[in-house]
Amino acid sequence: MKRNILIMMVVMAAIFCIVVPERDQVQANGYMTGVIIVEPFGVAEIDHEAYRGHVLITPEYGTPLRDSSGGNKNETVTNKHGMESLSVAARNINSCMFIPVCGDLRNQSFYDRIKKAIVQYDARFVNMSLSFMVRELPIAEIPDRDTFRTARSAAYILIYRQKNVLFTVAAGNGLQNGLIKTGVNIDFFPQYPVANTPDNMVTVGSVNTDKIETGKLDKYQMSVFSNFGFKSVDILAPGENVKVAGPGNTYGREKGTSFSAPYILNLLLKLSAHTDLTVLKLKELLLKSAYVPNIDLAMKHNLHDLSILRVEQLTAHPGIFPVRSGGIVFPERAKRTLNILRANPQLSVGQAVLKARNYVLGPGEDNTPETQEKLERFWQMRLL
Repeated sequence: MKRNILIMMVVMAAIFCIVVPERDQVQANGYMTGVIIVEPFGVAEIDHEAYRGHVLITPEYGTPLRDSSGGNKNETVTNKHGMESLSVAARNINSCMFIPVCGDLRNQSFYDRIKKAIVQYDARFVNMSLSFMVRELPIAEIPDRDTFRTARSAAYILIYRQKNVLFTVAAGNGLQNGLIKTGVNIDFFPQYPVANTPDNMVTVGSVNTDKIETGKLDKYQMSVFSNFGFKSVDILAPGENVKVAGPGNTYGREKGTSFSAPYILNLLLKLSAHTDLTVLKLKELLLKSAYVPNIDLAMKHNLHDLSILRVEQLTAHPGIFPVRSGGIVFPERAKRTLNILRANPQLSVGQAVLKARNYVLGPGEDNTPETQEKLERFWQMRLL
């Protein structure tokens, strides 16, 4: 019996951001860095106060898709994902211009245009709050396998070939389980592009908070809806009750890995403004400085561990965050690590992180020589 394949486009996770040095109109407006937002239906209300004056519409990249009646979906209240994610990426960032790029996730031309934008603006970072997967469903009119393969391959090739660009990618929001979505291990249930694992990609899951407070790190848990994977997902970041831009210069609260990925982009923008580290070194700094609540438990799980397939199973593994870094983004330690590297450029990133731990520790952490040795072995084991 012929089986049909559905490409599940997770619309609440569909935003790209490309960070670039100043060029053309960006330079003319006096901004040091350009950030390109790629959203299938554009960014609604580009003059929202959360990012007013920091959005540049270009004819080549900024024309949103239109609905069947010819109306501009960019103007509808329902199309607010772009503005929500953009407001997270832009928070307290004044030296960037955000440039929307629109297109169809299913078409090769969409990825070609993203590549063109990367080249045109000499990009350093790209945020992709986007996820799609394959499900077998008995519906005749759904997209076929070739359509899925095109999207999967195009996304992978785009990322793999841009070796000097760092992509921050949303882990995705799981599978429907009754009335809620629950996260799955995408090492086993692959979704894309997050299941692609090139070095120049940071994949981001969600924890149940809207911000990171050092003293509360031990209270945070991975969000029920967040996908995970010891190999495919790198780190966890705030993704619940996140303050986002809303219609009519309002604000609301949302959840999803769509907001975890631009949180990481926002942090990377702030870090990169003070260093000439390569994007791969910045990724290493981000992951090695993560909060790992129990290094001994973390070391029991390698990159090929499939003992945890669904988020519900985490109750049997307390103290474990099933992601490659073993934990949650720790902005305070990341910033301290960068300051140490700036003062001591001869140090490796790992050495700087260990020094930073003398000053910045999360609840339950220590920095004894024994723990430092375990961390170094853990980083080797997880290929950090």
